[in-house]
Amino acid sequence: MPELASFEVLDRREPEQLAAWLSAWAASDDADPFGHPTHVDLFAGPSDAAHCAVFTWNGGSILLPFVLRAIDGTRHRDVTSAYGYGGPFTSGEVTMDRWRDFWAGFAAWCTGQGVVSEFLRFSTSPDPLDIAYPGQLHHRSTTVVRTLDLEPDALWMDFEHKVRKSVNKARRSGVEISVDTEGERLEEFLAIYEGTMERRGAHERYLFGRRFFERIRDEMSGSFVFFHADVDGTLVSTELVLTGRNRLYSYLGGSDESAFALRPNDLLKHSVMTWGMARGATEFVLGGGAAPGDGIERYKLSFASDGAHKFFTGQRIVDSRAYDRLAAQRAITDTSFFPAYRAEQQ
Repeated sequence: MPELASFEVLDRREPEQLAAWLSAWAASDDADPFGHPTHVDLFAGPSDAAHCAVFTWNGGSILLPFVLRAIDGTRHRDVTSAYGYGGPFTSGEVTMDRWRDFWAGFAAWCTGQGVVSEFLRFSTSPDPLDIAYPGQLHHRSTTVVRTLDLEPDALWMDFEHKVRKSVNKARRSGVEISVDTEGERLEEFLAIYEGTMERRGAHERYLFGRRFFERIRDEMSGSFVFFHADVDGTLVSTELVLTGRNRLYSYLGGSDESAFALRPNDLLKHSVMTWGMARGATEFVLGGGAAPGDGIERYKLSFASDGAHKFFTGQRIVDSRAYDRLAAQRAITDTSFFPAYRAEQQ
């Protein structure tokens, strides 16, 4: 007799369902910060709602957090991942049959909710090629992942020479690293972060306000840590790192351009890695660049020459008739955008 499994979709707005989501998340192998209900909710608009599909059986689970979005002027909705790495997140052994059953349950739920399409941002693990995803997979970019399951000396020698040189220079220049698990220096972090975003001319989707960071600080205790680099008591580089049991993520941060010559960010990155290793973390996800092969991507690869991983998104049309009708109503310039009915109009 086949082992029984349970599929449900939890709505963060309902207190009992929020508690069930937190329980399932905490029981997953990594308690990945991108699966935390607060992180998903940070990317839900006023008419949207954070949800999580949860598939459980004796000895394992699959979690897929997502935002259920209203489509203006219609009774329809669509599904998207929050910013970053959207899962799925697992515990225990997950067979291909489990994956197929999960996706079948999710597809049935989407159909029942009037969902037109789904757009998912997959994590690097499990490999999106190995989860029986029924939609279309698209290789979007490169994500750099630094493995941490090695000795500190081996980690050090695996950096490019220029990284080791920069870390030593930062140390000689008096750069000091501190770890802030409470967000006590949020004001200083914001000043550096906002100045960095302005200097880079960052797109508005990367410009997160004070309340965004306050919610991470107040609602995601244990799933974040700030690393600060100071020179003579002045903050010159800072990074917000999201933390799971096994995996760390470089999330948001910046540096004061007046301190670039001191190379504080190289020392800061090295400090994140050694801090994680001491706590049993096995990976540090540094992310990618703004464009394939750009300077940011090359800089991250200097810490992990063999760390390039493919970043995939997934997309699926749930209701083709509604999708075609909505797309036809818009005069769009980018025909590759998905879903087409959300593309910018001419």
